[in-house]
Amino acid sequence: LDRRQPYFVRCVRPNDKQRANVLQMDVVEHQLRYLGMLETLRIRQQGFAHRLPYAKALFRYQHLLATDDPLQKRIDAARPPPPAKASSATGSGSGAAAAASTNATLPPATAAEMKTLCKELMEQLLVDNSDHFRLGHTKLFLNTLSFRELESQRMDLLASSARSIQAYWRGCGVRKAFLQQRALAKLVQAAARRRFAAGVLAVKRREAEEEKRRKEEEEERRRKEQEEE
Repeated sequence: LDRRQPYFVRCVRPNDKQRANVLQMDVVEHQLRYLGMLETLRIRQQGFAHRLPYAKALFRYQHLLATDDPLQKRIDAARPPPPAKASSATGSGSGAAAAASTNATLPPATAAEMKTLCKELMEQLLVDNSDHFRLGHTKLFLNTLSFRELESQRMDLLASSARSIQAYWRGCGVRKAFLQQRALAKLVQAAARRRFAAGVLAVKRREAEEEKRRKEEEEERRRKEQEEE
């Protein structure tokens, strides 16, 4: 039970008439107010509502650092080996146990190093909001404002990376098509040059034959004139 993360579901009636597709906002607001949901949301927004294991927080937000930041290499060096996959025969209970925090299975020294790295990472990423996170024994606690800021930066980075990959992929396709078209153009040009050269050669041969025949006729005519004389 200590390793489980229970969630409670509260049911809210949309109306008092027991009819489908009918929403009465005053009825819903009344239920949420007296169930304490609005106060719970207010308290969670003011507190540290988001909890992440140190390993997950490090490897989720480390890419927000500069590429040449020394902290990047230190985080990569501290990356733990991937956990073993739970066997399908063990059922959902073993699967949930395998999905527990990575820090719970790490040696104490490694867990302490993860905590130190996570603190340095948050201090760099949350310069203006350094008091908006807390460090627990195995988890990082973030308030809603800091969590949204980090997630927004992460989504922007993922979108930029996706655009870079798409641009590279499109560039590869365009380059491949260009190389194919250039190869075909070279074949067409070679064929056109070959045909043009063949036509020029044929013309030169005809001209050479005509010149030879003209000279022979000229010599024959001179020879006859000499014989007549």
